[in-house]
Amino acid sequence: MANHKNYQYVSVFHQPTIGGEYIFEVNLWYDNNKHFELYEEHDYKEAFLIGFDLSEQLNIDLLDATEPNNFKWVDKDNWKTTMAKGSIE
Repeated sequence: MANHKNYQYVSVFHQPTIGGEYIFEVNLWYDNNKHFELYEEHDYKEAFLIGFDLSEQLNIDLLDATEPNNFKWVDKDNWKTTMAKGSIE
């Protein structure tokens, strides 16, 4: 029997590494406080594209957790418009 989890949202997180650099983690959150770490990317744009695509496929929210103490829910409709214009920073 398959184990179905209650997927809640995808987050893109800015994580410091031991060497002092940063990576971006894409996490899938479920069951209120559990998560899978799915990807690590050095590039912000790539990490966000991965997180965005996953959130779209699962039809769940996307959380921008790249700024400490300033997490924001992403307006995915606005982000689609921005992507269509090719102006992602």
